[in-house]
Amino acid sequence: MADFVLMPTGILCRCGRPVMSGSRRCPACRCSSRKSKVRRRVLGICCDCAKPAIAGERRCREHKEQGRQRNRARDAHTSAHGLCRNCGRRQVKLGTRRCEHCTRRVSWQRRHRLYGKSREQIEQLVSDQGHCCAACGLRFVGSLTNDSGKPGGRFAPVIDHDHNSGRVRGILHNSCNTALGLLGEEPSRIRSLGEYLERHREGGPTP
Repeated sequence: MADFVLMPTGILCRCGRPVMSGSRRCPACRCSSRKSKVRRRVLGICCDCAKPAIAGERRCREHKEQGRQRNRARDAHTSAHGLCRNCGRRQVKLGTRRCEHCTRRVSWQRRHRLYGKSREQIEQLVSDQGHCCAACGLRFVGSLTNDSGKPGGRFAPVIDHDHNSGRVRGILHNSCNTALGLLGEEPSRIRSLGEYLERHREGGPTP
């Protein structure tokens, strides 16, 4: 039986309730399926059958190999037709594997995993800073990501975080964040560099 049927009023789940946007199941069925997968993972059972799962994995060897074959077939199909490997619908630029829409979505998902903050929270942080760098105070130029999902120019905003705790400290220019990393995030080195520049300003002492 198919997971969903197309009705005149829209798409319905196999249980008859309306599905979630971009999904094939209603919230109740998705929640039930998610809880079942969590229980299976705790018990070490494959998410797709009753066989023991590979240690540290969600599936048994058979279903993991089937998943790899599906992924290879999907990648071959999307590459041959120049389609996005994520959605399989939109055309992609030469040399890329994702469309612009999926690239931005995957980029924000990655940020959420790394920093534990949603897109709305990050955008609110940028707004709270007055769209200016938290380090130098100059305004940002551009958005957090361009169409490739990577930071833009030197003055584009990027997320700065503590590499030890993972806590987000603020939004900096791409160049300021890079400089901070190159100096090892050591306040003493940063202060020494500022003092060095002050000593050797135009008209100042020469070595």
